[in-house]
Amino acid sequence: MTDPRPSFCSAMGHINRILCALATALILTGVATADVAESEAFAIEVRPTGITSIPIAIPTFTSDNSLSAEFRENMRALILEDLSYAGIIKVLPREAYLAEPGRPDVNYEDWLFIGAEFMASVSLFSTGTHLRAEVAVYDMAMKRKKSKQSFEIAFDRYVTLAHRLADHILYEVSGVQGFFEARIAFVSDRTSSANAVSKNIYAMDFDGSNLQPVTTNDSININPFWHSMSKVAFTSYIRQRPEILLRDLQSGRTALLAAFGGTNTGGIPSPDGKYIAVTASHNGISNIYLLHSDGRMYRQLTRHWSIDVSPAWSPDGNFIAFVSDRPGSPQVYMINLRTDEITRVTYEGRYNVSPVWSPDGNYIAYTSLEENKFNIYIVEKDGYNPQRLTYNSGHNETPRWSRDGNYLLFTSNRTGEFKLYVMDRTGTFQKRLKDGPANNNMPDWVFPEKEK
Repeated sequence: MTDPRPSFCSAMGHINRILCALATALILTGVATADVAESEAFAIEVRPTGITSIPIAIPTFTSDNSLSAEFRENMRALILEDLSYAGIIKVLPREAYLAEPGRPDVNYEDWLFIGAEFMASVSLFSTGTHLRAEVAVYDMAMKRKKSKQSFEIAFDRYVTLAHRLADHILYEVSGVQGFFEARIAFVSDRTSSANAVSKNIYAMDFDGSNLQPVTTNDSININPFWHSMSKVAFTSYIRQRPEILLRDLQSGRTALLAAFGGTNTGGIPSPDGKYIAVTASHNGISNIYLLHSDGRMYRQLTRHWSIDVSPAWSPDGNFIAFVSDRPGSPQVYMINLRTDEITRVTYEGRYNVSPVWSPDGNYIAYTSLEENKFNIYIVEKDGYNPQRLTYNSGHNETPRWSRDGNYLLFTSNRTGEFKLYVMDRTGTFQKRLKDGPANNNMPDWVFPEKEK
């Protein structure tokens, strides 16, 4: 199993052979050094397809005298920026609008004349400590008000309100759930120096704001997985061997989840939160195990002389996908947790890793090596119809599904360094996130629904 790029293992000479192979199959984090101009960094890639955008109008926001025109414009700009990441929305320019904002009546013919299929009208009000938004969405073809809803939030969280409004508008006009309130954890080498390699984990809002360090040491910290909106599990080498830790971002406490001797990686919670899937090699061979949520051993899932890594839960909690080199190279398998039956999922491609299950349970996204480049694929859970999503754009790795399965978060070095991107599930639309400097990879995202 040879990664064509500079490997993580080569930078960590003390790691033994099993750990090196495990890290290669699991991590896939080559370090690129080319600098990229900021003007190129947020380029959008669109491949030709029959998909067309939905034209909508978003007039100037109205308000009482409690909010300035500048503030209202800033809120509108935040929402338009969010919607630009969806790839299916075309906000028509205000210069073309025939109707005045704030008019009590809606002239559907005026909006239809400029090509709008929907119009979203937003009014903002300040109560001093809180900000309230009222948004009405109109369907031009049906000539009716489709929905009207109010949102309220503490005033200092106005950016969160903008994300919430963008999510709402996107859903009302397309039926697609937005991802603009997501929180993203990722690995970055921004603290590395010429003399010392380090990787730390950070958390940020979808738009790059509210950046928060999860780890702040000089070691290697990788593979973050959200357990809730405020808790992140990850693998750390801070004690010279990989152990799984759980960081509470609210309290600042860090708990040890798995340190069984040998290698410990993973830390993915089950859908019901009762168990954690990990890879451990305390007996010299890496296998998949289930732990109780507090880190106590529950049961061993795989028993094979090969390397088994990268467990990923199905949304119903009945299956776990994982990577094994039992056929001679890494391939995606899955195990039925009720029967312990193991079946192979991927057959095409000689190196398939990083599986993750779609929210509906019908597909698995994964990374595949082809012509010395890693690209992202999705395949039906029974192994049929693999579809390639990324083309001719460097290495593309570690996909993560959005909450409704319409988008994937991933990492790519198409512009030199590894950066974070989002794309639709067909790969047609791809856009880089505002993730900051250095190499940023291994992303995972979480949505507010997990707190409910």
